[in-house]
Amino acid sequence: MKKGQICEGIVERVAFPNKGIVHVEEGKTVVVKNVIPGQKISFSINKVRKGKGEGRLLRHCTTQETRCAIL
Repeated sequence: MKKGQICEGIVERVAFPNKGIVHVEEGKTVVVKNVIPGQKISFSINKVRKGKGEGRLLRHCTTQETRCAIL
C-alpha cells in the first residue's frame, strides 16, 4: 500500500459517523469518509501509517438499495 495507489474494497463497518473501515490486501485497514457499510468503492490512498491508512473516495462501484421508505 503506497500513497497515491488506487484500490477497491467493500466497506465492512463505520467506526465514527461518516468514516468507513475497508480492509485491503496485506491485512491493512483504510479509513474512507462518506461511505455506507456494504458498499463496494474505489478509493485512493492519501496517508499511510503502520498497519493503517486514510483514503479518499473516488467512486461507488455498486449502488446500495434504499434503507428507508420514501413517503
